[in-house]
Amino acid sequence: MQKITCLHKNYTNEFIHDLYNIEECINQGKILKNDVSTTIVKSQNIIIKRFNYKNFWSSLIHIFQPSRAARCLENANYLLSLNIKTPEPLAIIEKKFWPLHNTTYYLMKYIEGTPLDAYFAASHDQEEKLYYAKKIVGVFKKLKKYHIRHRDVKADNFFIVGKEIFLLDLDNMKKISRLKYFLTRAWMKDKKRFIKNWNENPKTQKLFLKLFE
Repeated sequence: MQKITCLHKNYTNEFIHDLYNIEECINQGKILKNDVSTTIVKSQNIIIKRFNYKNFWSSLIHIFQPSRAARCLENANYLLSLNIKTPEPLAIIEKKFWPLHNTTYYLMKYIEGTPLDAYFAASHDQEEKLYYAKKIVGVFKKLKKYHIRHRDVKADNFFIVGKEIFLLDLDNMKKISRLKYFLTRAWMKDKKRFIKNWNENPKTQKLFLKLFE
């Protein structure tokens, strides 16, 4: 059984054809990542994120939870409603065996940008670095304000696109109740994980630590 949810406002017949032939698109696209749990492919101006089927027991454990693709869609829409930049969601495809999730797909608009870690490794413009560092801290402040735990704040999950910061990899992101958010120190956990990105770049790490004060 297959369920397709399409959000693309200006979809074409070609796009609908691709949705029903998603594996063909993956085989013809450019692989950006491929491991046991996730495959990411660029197909024209679309990013396809396939959450690979693990095994029966994994599907059974998560039977009453939304699929990872569905979580990406929900989280992307929520971030956009808060004016936190993330690539535009286009569609999800959920394949099921009876009530069990099988392979699922999340399609989003491709963005032309630079991963945060690559930018800070290459740039020598200190004023511009400060500008983007402040933008990053602004994203974290919004996540804190709305009690959102991202859980995977690696530097390459932040993309510089023009003058904006885009947040990626949303399948583990979760909105937590205010009380639990602060009792579990969720804000600090994400912050500490982000700061660890710069262990080998003390100057940049010092910059972020100062801005987080």
